[in-house]
Amino acid sequence: MSIRHLHTLLSVHQASSFQEAAERLHITQSAVSMQLKALEAELGVKLFDRSRRPPALTSAGLRLLGPAEEIVSRYEALKRLVRSQAPLKGPLVLGVIPTAIVQLMPRALKEIYRLHHDAQIKIKSNLSATLIKNVQSGVLDAALITLTPPIPVDVRAVVIYREEFFMIGKKKFGPQLKLKQLEQIPFIRFERRTGVGALIENLLITAGITPNDVMELDTLRGIMTMVDEGFGVAILPQRSLPDNSADTYTMAPCTQPGTYREIALITRNRPETETLHQSLGEVLRGDPGN
Repeated sequence: MSIRHLHTLLSVHQASSFQEAAERLHITQSAVSMQLKALEAELGVKLFDRSRRPPALTSAGLRLLGPAEEIVSRYEALKRLVRSQAPLKGPLVLGVIPTAIVQLMPRALKEIYRLHHDAQIKIKSNLSATLIKNVQSGVLDAALITLTPPIPVDVRAVVIYREEFFMIGKKKFGPQLKLKQLEQIPFIRFERRTGVGALIENLLITAGITPNDVMELDTLRGIMTMVDEGFGVAILPQRSLPDNSADTYTMAPCTQPGTYREIALITRNRPETETLHQSLGEVLRGDPGN
């Protein structure tokens, strides 16, 4: 039985379709179908009901998920154990939330390659919830997420940095901004299914604010473009604020208690990932110890 076939099975389960799984695995949709048909032939059972769109796991397929995840995880653990003395040597698949790609990864990648010449980093961007699942299943070696507890017990997490939230808008919205104003002036928010969007939503609920939503976007660039055009005010993490922003924008910190976001590094909570977690965490925090 091929580890690759089991890995593909888990990827299809986590995705919404064969096509999405193929994109995540960087193979064609036909290759996904062929691998799953080969697995079905070897086991002598149907794993997917292909009469449905998208194809759904059969009862046999559902029973296979748990054992398949354990087998894939143990296989990945063997690879990690072999290179545990040089955790940043060779291929490393790192998941990153979109805002951390802009804020953190350029510096971090330069430092990783400076300290670990044999590292081969592959970056995959996604939402925090998906990144957690992909770390659990072994699709990713590690990930940078917006920390929103509780974290699963099989995941190890360490905070890389913490940042406050700020309101930001063009100066036409006045010399000062307060949360209460968001009930009248146009509000451009991060999509609530993102980690940062969920934190902002909680901030507003805690403050008792029902904002005047005019847009809900899932990228920092999209939000800042709309803010630049004067379509409304946004709430952003501090590190996402543009340089020299005080010359162009009105800004104000969101001073509600506990209104901050934490970016965390996660790996599977296993002994063989401890060295990787420590080494990667040191680089990302900027304290590699040499």
